[in-house]
Amino acid sequence: MKKCILILAVLSMVGLLLLPMFSSSESPALERSVALRDALRRSKTVEVYEGLPHQMFERGLLEREMERDDVKQIDGFPFYTPAVAAEGRVLQELKVLISDEKTYTEFSATMKACGGFHPDYTVQWRREENVYWVLICFGCEEVIFTDGGKSLKYDLNSDVKDKLRALLVGFDKKRPRPVQISE
Repeated sequence: MKKCILILAVLSMVGLLLLPMFSSSESPALERSVALRDALRRSKTVEVYEGLPHQMFERGLLEREMERDDVKQIDGFPFYTPAVAAEGRVLQELKVLISDEKTYTEFSATMKACGGFHPDYTVQWRREENVYWVLICFGCEEVIFTDGGKSLKYDLNSDVKDKLRALLVGFDKKRPRPVQISE
């Protein structure tokens, strides 16, 4: 019994030491995303990409969907194409929520039982000749801002998560849903 407890303690300590090595992005201050969020405020068009099935929990569906011709990679993650333009009230509310610094908190880098970052959606906008994206994972409650080069990772404020999800659910067009087994 003592041996088991010792082994568990050692494994826990090793896991804590290795955690920073597996964090895909540093935890930047929110000020570092001001330019990207400001570009969104000034952008005239916003488009939404729908993410493919989850890499851990829906592996079979993901493998099948990756064979489609209408899939592209953004920051290393697959999305269905083409993107769908946000319009009217949805466009305005997406711009307000995503550009508001209160929507985010500093990235915590804590272990989550979500199966790894998996963007459910990516919101894309352009400012002049630049293209920007925010990848949104509702399972982890995390986002990644990127310009295709640098990436800034933040936690999604829980108070805003449901509002954002309600705006994006209308963009569910192609992703198959897992088959539910009824009893």
